[in-house]
Amino acid sequence: MKKSLIGMLVLVLTLGLVIISCDNGSTTPEWQPETDTADVFRLVWQGERTVHPANPQPGWIYFNRDDGKAYVYFDGNWQEFVIEDTQGQKGETGEQGPAGTQLVWKGDLAAAPANPEDGWLYYNTADNAAYIYLNGEWNLFAQDGQPGNTPTVTASVDADGNLTVNDIVIGNIKGDKGDKGDKGDPGEGVTINITINGSGVSSGDIKAAIQEAVDEAIAAGGVNDGSTEEKAFTISFDGIDLDDDIAMKALFNGIADYYVNLDLSGLTGNAFPYYPLSASTDKSKILSVTLGSNVRQIKGGVSYNDAMRAFHGYTGLQRVTAPGVTAIEPYTLTSFASLIEVSFDVAESIGNFAFSSCINLESVYIPLATIIGDSAFDSCRNLESVDFPLATSIGRQAFFSCRSLESVDFPLATSIGDSAFYGCSALTTVNLPAATTFGDGYYSSDGIFSYCYALATLNIPSVTSLGDQLFAGTGSFNGAEVTALTITMGATPPTIGRDTFSNLQQAKTVTVRFPSGATGYGTVPFDNDDNTTDNWGNRFRGGQGWEGNFYEWQVNTNITLVFETF
Repeated sequence: MKKSLIGMLVLVLTLGLVIISCDNGSTTPEWQPETDTADVFRLVWQGERTVHPANPQPGWIYFNRDDGKAYVYFDGNWQEFVIEDTQGQKGETGEQGPAGTQLVWKGDLAAAPANPEDGWLYYNTADNAAYIYLNGEWNLFAQDGQPGNTPTVTASVDADGNLTVNDIVIGNIKGDKGDKGDKGDPGEGVTINITINGSGVSSGDIKAAIQEAVDEAIAAGGVNDGSTEEKAFTISFDGIDLDDDIAMKALFNGIADYYVNLDLSGLTGNAFPYYPLSASTDKSKILSVTLGSNVRQIKGGVSYNDAMRAFHGYTGLQRVTAPGVTAIEPYTLTSFASLIEVSFDVAESIGNFAFSSCINLESVYIPLATIIGDSAFDSCRNLESVDFPLATSIGRQAFFSCRSLESVDFPLATSIGDSAFYGCSALTTVNLPAATTFGDGYYSSDGIFSYCYALATLNIPSVTSLGDQLFAGTGSFNGAEVTALTITMGATPPTIGRDTFSNLQQAKTVTVRFPSGATGYGTVPFDNDDNTTDNWGNRFRGGQGWEGNFYEWQVNTNITLVFETF
């Protein structure tokens, strides 16, 4: 039996609702700290483990299966939180503090209940506030905010383990476990925790647990039931391995009826593979996937419709977060029309066609990428900006027809592939200071900047060779003429390919800037004849067939060429 089916499976659903629950007196409310100090933090459950989690943050809490104890991380050390045996029986009294206070919910009332006891909580319908009875008096616990806002709960733990919530001393986190308290006041925007124990967990177990939590949340005033995209909830799993096909089948079948944001960051394993047993399971309602930093690989494919890709069938996928993946494989997310955002913190290469035809992709965060493969972002027509500061190689058609892309800056890129920016009709500014060679058109009429109608500024001081049809068809767009282009080149004029300005039949002023003292450009931009052999300017304006008639090296007289030194 797979170990994940013997252990514990934890699901966390964000359902638009705050439920503060007490397990035998230990409270774990969700809060946001008001100050950034070492002793103010939110408690974050890390599941059951056999060793302390790596790289802990203040407020992390987990249960150690080996010694039957729970630990919380604060003041730079793991501290014992409660003591209980592995069968869940009541532990011994802690040595460092008094017993915790039992919280008892008294409901919605117009006035404070009579004969109160410490730990009583109620909601006052007259002044829209919650109160807690401690130390012989009623204290304000939370005040309703404006509609749509979640009350702020600030908590701190001092060196002795005393827990303070909203400036009220609740008790000591190292003391006795109290009895289980009643459910707290429902609010907005919160979390429900479900635990499934035992061996042989099935999709039915998962579905039943989800539905129970949804029903409870709805009954308490929540709205996110997973029935639509707008009512999607977040669900996370713990205690299973990514390579456990049986457990993953139960997972996918269990969530198939709900619109969810799927958080798999708690799963072990270093790869997100193809799952044969759940290949036919409906995954269209999975809106986002978050993987842990332990996951180094996502299974790609050999074509855009390869059914053995990890994300095959995720037709509603909008966001992918994979902080540990080191290389994005070919076709990983090709043709995902719903995809909006991707984040790969440490990926150093982007495979061929990785995001090709993701027509709604808007946000790309891959800061360490050095290689951008062929057609990596081909036809990503909603992509307005990219930032690849370490990229050294831009593949063939890498940004082909990215019609919303407005500027590109690749400070380290030395090689630019064929038709890399073809059809980027909104592109105005290009900075390629290290590029030495430009590829030709992939097809007969698509150079690197062909049909980049709006291109106005191009910085290429290191280029030694210009490809064919570099600026083909850049004269006008939708009836609007683009009449000026400024190009900064280096001390030595680059060799020129064919048909540089083919299919350009409108007047255009092209300014070529180069360092003072540079030789080879000529003393004037062009002669009064069509000499393209001895005159660099004429050759730059010319090329075979500039107006489609295949006249060998005829000068395009629509181009007014200006030389400028700096």
